[in-house]
Parts: sequence; C-alpha cells; structure tokens
Amino acid sequence: MSVYITDEHFRQVWFLYKEGEERKRLLRLQDDLFFSIFIASFDDSEEIYPAIEDRHVDILKEPYTWLEKPRIRFSLHGIDLGKGKIINNTSFYEYDNPLMAFFNAEIFLPEITDSIGYLRDISLDELITYAKYRWCKDMDLLYIHAQEAIDIENRIIEATDIIEGRREEPENEYQVFINKLRLMPYQLYLQTEHWKHFREEAIKFYQSKCQLCGNIERQSYNLHLHHNNYSNRGRETFNDVILLCASCHRSYHKK
Repeated sequence: MSVYITDEHFRQVWFLYKEGEERKRLLRLQDDLFFSIFIASFDDSEEIYPAIEDRHVDILKEPYTWLEKPRIRFSLHGIDLGKGKIINNTSFYEYDNPLMAFFNAEIFLPEITDSIGYLRDISLDELITYAKYRWCKDMDLLYIHAQEAIDIENRIIEATDIIEGRREEPENEYQVFINKLRLMPYQLYLQTEHWKHFREEAIKFYQSKCQLCGNIERQSYNLHLHHNNYSNRGRETFNDVILLCASCHRSYHKK
C-alpha cells in the first residue's frame, strides 16, 4: 500500500531570502515587524537570513517577489527519512526531533520568475502546492495533490517556453493587452490609463470611504487602492481591491 504525504505534514511554509533587495529590506524591518519576520542562520556561515510566512507576503515591497526564484522552507511533522541531511536536486531534508520540527526542509525553485506568474496566473497557493510536490519528488515520496501540481507544472513549462521564444502563444488583441499589463513592472502598471480609470471607478463604488476607519476623504489623492491579491492584475474587479486612507493603508501592511 502506498503512503502519501499530505498537507498536514507541512505545518508551516516560509519564504526565505538569501539575497536581493527584499532581503535587505526585511532585515531593516525586523524590529518593527518581529511577528512577521523570522531571522536565523541556516548554514556554517555567519550570514543571517530573513524569512516570512506565506500568510505575510503582503509585507513584501513588490508584488510577486515571492515568485522570483523562490526558496521555500517547510516545518515538517510526521516524516522521518532518517538521521542526517539528505540533499537531492534543489531540495534538502534535515533530521530533527519529529516533535520539534522547524525549518527542516527546503526547496529552491530557480526556474520560477515573476514573469511566469504574470503570464500563467500562478497564485501563492499554487506555488506552494507545486513546491510541496517538487520536494516530495526529490525525496522519492508520493504527494497526495500530485496531479494538481503537475497541471501547475505544465503551465509553468508552457510560460517558460513562451518567454524564452520556444513557443508562440495564440492570442487575441484583448489577451495581448492583458498580458502586457501583467508583465510590466508593478510601478509602471500603476501609471497606466487602465489602472487610473479603474481606481476612479473604485473610489466611486466605495463612495470615497475608507473601508477600515470609515472616514470619507474628499481629496482622491488621500485614498489608496490596495490589492487584496494580484491574480486578476489587468482585469481587476472591486472584490480584488480595498479602498483605504493613507493612515489605514500603512497599518494594513503591518498586520
């Protein structure tokens, strides 16, 4: 009888930053956001690295930063592959007390980029499902959501082929426009006429009222339209955003 690894075995999921501007920024924020950021050293060097739980990715400076060559740590329970450290491909498992397991597994996905996320709507939950599948595959384990993960993998491969010019994507004019919005840097996206128009309509929909404190701002520049998610970037609905005053927006990012 086959034994499958389930999501119950993966008690915690953390995104680890060993390099880049986001790492520097998270290290600067650690004193203010200690509840969101875990700081530790994972090897023999004296370097320290910040890590955030998947539920706190909204504190990242840029959307989809979690999709740029992600390095994901798991806290595994109920899995014992033997003492010592196992390294296969871009995954590792390190023996720990099964009752105190914490950060005892990692998968590095250097082939994943934010462009792939934009092009194929890879969500945070889908990336985590794929990461769990890849880790299990490297460790010769069976993951219960393997078929779902394989579907995600096929979308990633297809997006990679399109980005690297090995395949052309059949598109209509609307899809070309949407993909352009998704692939451009986020700060440029906020300057597009598409976003400006959507922002104006959202302010009308919410009647210029902050959705947290209830204050009505007469000047639109005092209102911030915050993304609840980025999966519909370029074709947002009002369910994808929340209207906040400047003060509440700052507090919202510290939650």
